[in-house]
Amino acid sequence: MTFSSGALMVACVAAAILCPSSASPAIGLGEPSVSVSDPGVTLQVTGLREIIAEVVAAALDQHDSTHEPQGCRNTCPGNFIPCAGQCYSRLSTQVNHAQAERDCLALHAHLAVPRSRTENLCVAGLAGHENIWLGITDSAEEGVFRGPGGRAVTISDGYVWASGQPDNWRDQEDCVEIRKVSEGYRFAEWNDDNCVATKKLPMCQLL
Repeated sequence: MTFSSGALMVACVAAAILCPSSASPAIGLGEPSVSVSDPGVTLQVTGLREIIAEVVAAALDQHDSTHEPQGCRNTCPGNFIPCAGQCYSRLSTQVNHAQAERDCLALHAHLAVPRSRTENLCVAGLAGHENIWLGITDSAEEGVFRGPGGRAVTISDGYVWASGQPDNWRDQEDCVEIRKVSEGYRFAEWNDDNCVATKKLPMCQLL
């Protein structure tokens, strides 16, 4: 098997998650805000290892040069990183959701919209232990979460909400984030949050 840059990047993301101290600054992965020994953190190492093994296997299969699907990107321009056939870039300034969309648009991109379990794990891994905005909201219709262009994000897209989410707390939460691992939030889980009052890092996806 020939390993593409995308497959190798997924492997690097996996290594960074399992061994944060060895993470490469080139992909924005720093030390985690919590460790697995912190009380109350709902992270099970065994389960996380199984998830990482799954995403790496899926990405390697997807990027096998002898079975490469049409449209799969092996290289990305500028500061974008290939992963699971998409190009992603996590920006470094925390902003509200509308500004995050504008910042991505300036790069000819949009906020990331994972459409598979593998893409969701890639986005979470590239987040680098930070809370990030996704390009998904239910502002048009409560409870129906949509990406750019109005296409709904469904359960078949492989996403996982955190326990008790989405809750539309105080009827003011319409935008979706992936939260870093912390109490109540496991790796790659989604949460709905206030689009205006909260600030997070944009995760851009190339158009």
